[in-house]
Amino acid sequence: MLPTARSNLLCIFFTSGLIKAKGPVLTDNHLLLNKTAVVCILLFLAVNLILLIIHFVLSFRRIRIREQHLSILENASEYIVIMTPGGFIKSCISGQILAENIYDFIQEGDRKTFQDAVKLCLREKDKVIKFDMRMKDLKNGTDNKDYSLTLRNFIHRKGTRGLVADFRDISDRKNLERALREAMLSSEKAARTDFLTHIPNRRYFLETAERDLHKIKRSKKGSLSILMIDIDYFKRVNDQFGHDQGDQVLKEISWILTKETRSTDFLSRYGGEEFIALLHDTDKESVFQTADRFRKVLEEYKWAIDYQITASIGVSVYREDHRNITDLINEADKALYKAKETGRNRVVIFSKDM
Repeated sequence: MLPTARSNLLCIFFTSGLIKAKGPVLTDNHLLLNKTAVVCILLFLAVNLILLIIHFVLSFRRIRIREQHLSILENASEYIVIMTPGGFIKSCISGQILAENIYDFIQEGDRKTFQDAVKLCLREKDKVIKFDMRMKDLKNGTDNKDYSLTLRNFIHRKGTRGLVADFRDISDRKNLERALREAMLSSEKAARTDFLTHIPNRRYFLETAERDLHKIKRSKKGSLSILMIDIDYFKRVNDQFGHDQGDQVLKEISWILTKETRSTDFLSRYGGEEFIALLHDTDKESVFQTADRFRKVLEEYKWAIDYQITASIGVSVYREDHRNITDLINEADKALYKAKETGRNRVVIFSKDM
């Protein structure tokens, strides 16, 4: 086209030169004919210019499509498919998928997520959507795997639009992440659980009890009580039957007391042969009945060893002048000391004269 355009321009300059050279010798008819010729040449050049612009636009479009294809191939994953907005697979650029529709691999509960991603991708011309999804193995269609999906618009040479779906198998990474989460949860649980009895430990009890007391003081509603439970003469168990048997007795005690507590109560191993319980919505009478029931259950239990297990229990009940949970524990501890001092295997409620 460019040589033609240059020839036409030369014709214009040449014709213009003739017109100027002949000057007044030319008639009006000659001038009219020359003007008509110039207009035709200009129109011809304009058409060529338009065709040239169209050529550049189409070339740019082809380059863009080629770059798009190269970009897809350069970042080729295990599976890359060209599909329709409805999920029908037109062809596979990378990998081989036997199914005709990608939705055959997507679980029922995740289909809306995939459909929403497709709609969003089609709505915006250059939109690229990336997300993770657990779906059937694209290779065999059975086992579930984790994939990282990338959706982008695709323009075919014929001008038709579709979607390119890029599937990267990230099962190993996801399995590692799940294992790390489980390890963290296990670690957190271990940090608040007694290693021997598998009930909450002292640290977790103190955190929970302090939080519950703060709620009661702030709302000025509800009540709570503390039970300090100490196994009488437990050292004799270790001395006569060994520490392994002593550990077994502690495990059984935690199991017995857990069965006797309500879902709203909180039982913990406080240390050694001491247990502590937090009871909600109790007054002196009801908390004494609960503590005495604990004592009787332990006394009447048929132990594997030939030894009578009993417990002394000290009780404190919340008052408005308690500043924190430590105040209640100290009072329960004083009541426990009184129970031991007066013969053991009994329940004593704290009073200010202790």
